[in-house]
Order: sequence, then C-alpha cells, then structure tokens
Amino acid sequence: LILSIINQHSMKLHITTIAALGLALISATTNAQEHNIKYLGDHIYLQTEVNGKPANLVFDTGAELIYLDSTYVADQNFNFKLIGNAMIDGAGSDGPAKTKIIIGEVTVTASGKTYKPEFTPLVNLRPLLGNQADGIFGMKAISGKIISIDYKNQTLSLHDKLTPQMTEGYTCIPVKIKNRKILVPLTINVNSQTTISGDALMDMGSGQAIEITSPTATKHSLDKISDKTPFAFSSGGLGGKSAGYTINIANANIGNIALQTQKAAYSTDKKGSMASADYIANIGNKIWSQFDIILDFANSKIYLRKN
Repeated sequence: LILSIINQHSMKLHITTIAALGLALISATTNAQEHNIKYLGDHIYLQTEVNGKPANLVFDTGAELIYLDSTYVADQNFNFKLIGNAMIDGAGSDGPAKTKIIIGEVTVTASGKTYKPEFTPLVNLRPLLGNQADGIFGMKAISGKIISIDYKNQTLSLHDKLTPQMTEGYTCIPVKIKNRKILVPLTINVNSQTTISGDALMDMGSGQAIEITSPTATKHSLDKISDKTPFAFSSGGLGGKSAGYTINIANANIGNIALQTQKAAYSTDKKGSMASADYIANIGNKIWSQFDIILDFANSKIYLRKN
C-alpha cells in the first residue's frame, strides 16, 4: 500500500543553490508538433531519447527542469564527465538534500525536436514514480508553446499559435503563472461549514487528485474532522517522509467547472512543497485526466473540455 502511494505521488523539485538555470531549445518549428504519450499509473510519459538512448520521461507541469533517474543513468552506461552538486527540495518534510547534476552533457530528443539542458539533476525517481520512469520533463523547455493534451487518444501537441478552432467546446480558465508553475482557481466545499478557495498548483507530475497543503489545512481546522484515513510514505521526493489524511468532501470546482471527486487529501508536513503557503492545494492527474487540456502560458490561460 505504501508503494502504491509513493508511485502515484507528486514530486516537485527545484534547485536552491544555482542562480541561473538555462534550458536551450536547439531546434524550432512553426508547425504543430505531436508527441505520442503513454498514460500509465496516473502519469503521462513522453517517449524520448536521452543521448540517443530510449527514455520514458514523466511530463510534469509542477517541475521546471529535465531530471534523470539515477538508476536509468547507471544502466545506460553514460560517460558523463561534467558533474556538479546542488541542493534540491521535494514534497516531503525532511527539507533540501544534496544531489548530483550533469552540466551541459545531456541531450533530449522528442519527436524530432532536440533540447539541451544546461543542468540536469540526477534523482532516485523510481521509488516515487515506478520502474518505468526514466526521468521528468519539466516546463522550462516548452513554456513558450501552446500545449494541448489529449489523455484518451494519448497525444501531447505543441503549437506556435492558439486558434479559435482549437478552443471550440472548451471553457477558458484564467490562471496565474509563477516561475513557470500554473496556479488555477480552486474551490473546495468540504462540508456545509467549511469552504476553501484560492490558487492551486496544476501538477501533472502527480498521480493524485486534490491534496490540500498543511498551512491551508491548519487554517481551516481540518484536523478536527473525525472521519478521515491517514496516509504516510517515506520518499516524498528528496524531501523525505510525508504524511496526511484523506477526507470526504461535498464537491470541488476549478473556476466554474465541477470536478468528479468526493474525496481530497490534506498534508500534515512541516517542510517541503506540501507545506508551502504559495498555494492552497496540489491538483494531480486523477483530476486532469477528466479533461482535454490546452495550456496557454503567454496569456495566463488554460482551456478545459470534459473528455
């Protein structure tokens, strides 16, 4: 049971000791570029090549950079020579941890397009995401594009422009973009006495539904709810242990769109991303997979359509 929770849980990472983290896009095209994806275990996998070798990278709107799993790198016998160190933080409560980074020697190719990160952290991802995860593909490389995601047909497409035809049948949701992270307007009606509203992190690297941050849970006294189920796991990213409770809720909405869920989790972490005061909750793929999605970073909008 613990392994199942770990495999589905989000990982939100950021470099804390490096001031500038560039990711150069090597090639460009004016046409829409379609990626075949696999949606497995509540995660989106991009089928890519890393330095010419096949790699399944988890598409993660909650991450900025490209990360590689340390076991995958060892198994491929890559001969990286420029190795540094950095402190990164995760979803758990143990705080930042030291990890190795590859400096300028990683090349990622997806559907003919090539990306070359300036820095690539090495992280033990498979205990978190499962043995099929070779790395994470964050948003910095493609945030200048219009991104459309079709869970049912398992495609992810990159576009230079958004046309009216693309958004036909969709609902537009204004969002906030902070450090390439997408914050969406979320309302949770826990019960007749408790309503939680505010910005929530759109995290497609998470296999969960809605997880409320610990400061928000404290503010709304969710610990007083008696009907709840505890959860705990030992690998919340490099942040270490993480814990909380699952509770019943009356309903939840993103903007004016009702979500199909009657449960939410809340975190009791004291450190890490789930202890952040920057957003009220984290929203993962158990919610996003209910929709066809278009991400428009430039205009701070997302478009949702029930699939």
